[in-house]
Amino acid sequence: MESFAGMSGLLINAAKSQMFVAGQELALILSEAAPRGIPVGNLPICYLGMPLTTKSLTAQEYEPLIDKDSLEEEQTRIGVRENERRHQMTWKSADQHYKIIDKQMRNRIISLKYSGQHQNAGLLQRWLEIVG
Repeated sequence: MESFAGMSGLLINAAKSQMFVAGQELALILSEAAPRGIPVGNLPICYLGMPLTTKSLTAQEYEPLIDKDSLEEEQTRIGVRENERRHQMTWKSADQHYKIIDKQMRNRIISLKYSGQHQNAGLLQRWLEIVG
């Protein structure tokens, strides 16, 4: 470490540093760290409360990041969007539903083929009296 400091002019700040050891030269590195007051850390390294690792984190490791209220709200929003997508519809007001039903009824009544004294003759007039 002294040779690195001599060449680069950079010194290790022991208060902000930790040494992480891996491999066969464990004793050598520990003997370098102890006299300088540099603590030896354990793996996995944690940064901002989260372990830095190449493997996938577990639910327990994600726990500090999760805001329970925000998670429930987001799950509700996702559920509504998924339901709309699945049924290809959006939420409609009662007035919008009324207009849709009225239009469908008028189209259905108009599409009926009336001949002479058909039992449904005058159905459109009766529908217009009801909703009119």
